[in-house]
Amino acid sequence: MNKINKPIFKVIYTLIISGALLIWLMQDSINAYWTLTYHQQSPLVNLSHYKFWQLGSKIHQDLLEAINKPRWKILDKSLSIKVTTSEATNEDNQDNNNVSSNEKAIIKTDSALITATPPIQDIGNKKDITKTKLLLPSPLWAPKLPLTDCNPSSVTAPIANIEKTKKAIKKVEQPTELAKGKKQTIEKKDETKQITKRPKATPKTVVINKKQMVFFAGDSMMQGVAPHVRVALRKKYGIRSIDLSKQSTGLTYASFFDWPKTVKKTLQKHKDIGLLVMFLGPNDPWNMPNPKGGKYLKFQSSAWEKVYRDKIRYILELAKKHKVQVIWLGTPDMRKVKLNKGVRYLNTLYQSEIKKAGGIYLPTQLLLTGKTAGYSKYAMTDSHKKVAVRTNDGIHFTVTGQKKIAHQILSKITIKED
Repeated sequence: MNKINKPIFKVIYTLIISGALLIWLMQDSINAYWTLTYHQQSPLVNLSHYKFWQLGSKIHQDLLEAINKPRWKILDKSLSIKVTTSEATNEDNQDNNNVSSNEKAIIKTDSALITATPPIQDIGNKKDITKTKLLLPSPLWAPKLPLTDCNPSSVTAPIANIEKTKKAIKKVEQPTELAKGKKQTIEKKDETKQITKRPKATPKTVVINKKQMVFFAGDSMMQGVAPHVRVALRKKYGIRSIDLSKQSTGLTYASFFDWPKTVKKTLQKHKDIGLLVMFLGPNDPWNMPNPKGGKYLKFQSSAWEKVYRDKIRYILELAKKHKVQVIWLGTPDMRKVKLNKGVRYLNTLYQSEIKKAGGIYLPTQLLLTGKTAGYSKYAMTDSHKKVAVRTNDGIHFTVTGQKKIAHQILSKITIKED
């Protein structure tokens, strides 16, 4: 009996040690999965203050970086090569396996350069206004010299001219008709300046040239839409693009995937990016880990909103710093009521922040359902046929739905001909 138990004991012992080792190395992934699934901290987080436990996370991160380095090199090499006619032909044959021949109909972008209307400038008085300078007596806080330090004659001399000084001051205090006219003109111009001061108008399209690249970022919704836009841009204009969209990602759980950090790294690495297209949301309407530590931030609380808005602003500021234009897509309605309320709230944050930054906010709800508000799996075509635009999970899009959104993204892009 003991002879039988020994091998079993060894197997169990080996499994326990192997499992513990895997948990030690994969702790970040386990924590992220737990957070995404249950929207609360993983029990393993309690071990994070131990140095030995932190070492496992560091080893795992080092391994991931070592694995990803060759991928970045391959990406850099592929992006540095211009698309030739022969390459484009080969890619067309490959793309036709995944994209139908109707993909060409997506491209309806006008190739002419549309110049944006310049922002309204403030109207103010640009003429220099000459101000009368008066030599007034010293202020009350000025130090007074003792009389012993003054020459009596220098003290009595100004006293004789006090009346003349008073008359001069009164004369200045009573403005002439000409001065009144100037004052009224200045006041009117100040009012005009306040009235004409307006925020920058939202651009109708973004303008890029053929040498610039388009950067797609977002979750699984973007994973379905980006390929259609990329194929259209490459076929029609030879424009290169980079798609880093990743499923189950958003702005709330940076431990799983940090979009602000990824956007920063990508914009720094690829200086020829001219447009950033963002599309995410369904993974975010939950309680958020507090960046400062402690309890999770409750969804829609003021603290939660501040942190989330800061992340949106950070991405937009990065784009502005690198002179990259932004198209931010709103999230369409979802089938689940709770999730739908959450994404509608998130859309208000996206829209307000992108408006302040001067980018383009592109709502997607009516793109899928036409004039009908609310979730709908189907939409009507121009020929009054009913087609499915959403998948059975109530979140993602069918190929038809993906193409509808892709078409709208393309309609917001204007290509500047060389």
